[in-house]
Amino acid sequence: MAPKYLRDRYDVEEMRLIPERDRLLIEAMSSLGIHGTVFHVLRAIPEEYEDEYTILVDAKLVVDFELSREVPDPSPAAVKVWFLEEYRRDIGQGRRRILLDRAADAARKLIGQ
Repeated sequence: MAPKYLRDRYDVEEMRLIPERDRLLIEAMSSLGIHGTVFHVLRAIPEEYEDEYTILVDAKLVVDFELSREVPDPSPAAVKVWFLEEYRRDIGQGRRRILLDRAADAARKLIGQ
């Protein structure tokens, strides 16, 4: 049976960064001075020479940056940082907003444990 509500169609657990697997992304954010306990990848866009990521940190901040593929230990470039509510307002309605809200709820539950 298909999910009754649109919000039930999106599983955010697969979006969560796992330190052992996603060390490079977590280290990239640490190099920016952004530390957290729960990270969700909201958007990952692979390009020819770099990858662009948008990551939710602890249901408080959203960080957008690019990582070069050509350098073995890249540092983030084109960095943008928003507070959650500001980013939420900027993206408007739709699928991205639903994913953001679900990821923020999941992060709050994990932090509250």
